[in-house]
Amino acid sequence: MMEREIKLKLGHVAFLQRLRESGLRYKVSVSFATEDIYFDDDKCSLLLEDKAFRVRILGNRVLVTYKGPRRQGVHKEREEIEGALRSEDCVRALKAIGVDAGCSSQEEVIRSLELAGFSEKLRVRKRRTIVQVEGISDLIFLDRVQGLGEFVEIEGENPIELVEKLDLTCRVVRPSYVELLAFLEH
Repeated sequence: MMEREIKLKLGHVAFLQRLRESGLRYKVSVSFATEDIYFDDDKCSLLLEDKAFRVRILGNRVLVTYKGPRRQGVHKEREEIEGALRSEDCVRALKAIGVDAGCSSQEEVIRSLELAGFSEKLRVRKRRTIVQVEGISDLIFLDRVQGLGEFVEIEGENPIELVEKLDLTCRVVRPSYVELLAFLEH
């Protein structure tokens, strides 16, 4: 699957106000906490190749994700393999970084990563709220990221369309949350 997203550094109230001012009707829906654990080897090989591997914890649900290198363009576009525990996509995500292991539990995944030379490098904790905009098929998230503040993330076929419609192109942030947090830690 190809992931296409744009991230905006913008407060949630300001974003919702911009939607209203543009005449777009929206509904703020479910909100949930996520914790993303990013892994790499001691040489940060994935980072140097602009790749990422994470284990996402959503309550009692765990997703394993591989992200390939970003392609240049107005939005971030990259291959993404994501799967829940005990799924074929979970196994495929591990294989994408050269780890041939099962996905029966979070502990098994982490143990397999460690045996292959990977370790936890960073955790990203956020509160994510979904916003549904009438007539827009893109996924819109209001993210409150611990240590970074408020962002808006838009995922879909062409997320730049909504950003341009709302005149928010100057608010686009290219680095990922993990890159921003890593920068702050060093």
